[in-house]
Amino acid sequence: MQLQGKTAIVYGGSGALGGAAARAFAREGAEIVLVGRDLSKLNAMAASLPGARAAALDVRDGAAVAAHAESLGEIDIVLNAVGIAHVQGAPLAALTLADFMHPIESYARAYFNIAQAVAPRLRKGGVFITISTQGANIAFPGVLGFGTTCAAIEGFTRHLSAELAPRGARAICIRSDAIPEALPAGSHANQVFGPIADAAGVSLETMLDGAAQAKLLKRMPTLEEFGECALFAASAGARSMTGAVLNMSGQA
Repeated sequence: MQLQGKTAIVYGGSGALGGAAARAFAREGAEIVLVGRDLSKLNAMAASLPGARAAALDVRDGAAVAAHAESLGEIDIVLNAVGIAHVQGAPLAALTLADFMHPIESYARAYFNIAQAVAPRLRKGGVFITISTQGANIAFPGVLGFGTTCAAIEGFTRHLSAELAPRGARAICIRSDAIPEALPAGSHANQVFGPIADAAGVSLETMLDGAAQAKLLKRMPTLEEFGECALFAASAGARSMTGAVLNMSGQA
């Protein structure tokens, strides 16, 4: 098994993306640590993964993240799949400064706290995996705050790769997009995209189908594909990749 003897910590481990990655890591032999805010959801996910552990904390609390990381010892794989509800769909004229800054500040704080806490504990060959969306590089209205956030996450990943390199560790970003399967799994995408669909007078599923048809590949990614992409980023097959973006958005 590709990850036998390795420890993987998944922040946002009870969510759809975090769960998909955790299952892929566990299948390949990794010891899984799930972190999130809802202990009952984390425990439910942990129960489905052999030997998995769970811890409840808010990744925006730097002291809590640092204390938990210190209790783990050495780490091989870190994935931040935390989702933070935010405003999308509002044009510049209707966007408040608070709504613009909320995702930028929240995600930046989360990534900084996690990176600072786990970087000293990453083993040689370890990897820190981040997540962005196509909003990082494709301009369209209504995503000023989150699009800026995604561009920042990709930039953060590139610069983090230089910080981790002396340890022989890597940083990889996965650029995904909305995953329809995540909606019934309780993804925060319901809160993000629901108001946009309501304003357009269509169901969220219909809106996402339309978005899929606008893509080059005419489809959205799946949870299984996300898990397999995260597994590749963590595997020996990607050991020469760092500071890179793995684009699985279905769009150039």
